[in-house]
Amino acid sequence: MYIHKNIYNEVVERLIARAKAIKHGDPHCESTVMGAMINREHAMKVIQFLERAKSEVGVLTHALSKEQCLKLFNFVQGAKVLVGGELVELHDSALKGGSYISPCILGENVGLGYLITPSPRVLMF
Repeated sequence: MYIHKNIYNEVVERLIARAKAIKHGDPHCESTVMGAMINREHAMKVIQFLERAKSEVGVLTHALSKEQCLKLFNFVQGAKVLVGGELVELHDSALKGGSYISPCILGENVGLGYLITPSPRVLMF
């Protein structure tokens, strides 16, 4: 999502509020918006993906040097997690033991390699 700099902060605040309001629940229940990852292994892959997005510039092949990234994209550090992206422990006994990850929004410095992600991205222009 590209957001103009004049309204960026307002839109991001609203997106964060909506993401924080999402509740995990039983995937069989119609009112559930977000269930668990398929298994713990998959949840850890998602967490590793987010950690990687935060720590490095995501280019499609990782073939560019930091200098090239700085020249092309004007940044070399990784994405900023605006909200979420963490393992969540649920206290409901029916849902306990599931691999839940809080809704995540990436922003700022999201390189090309992270433009196709399961997490929404917000970029300013």
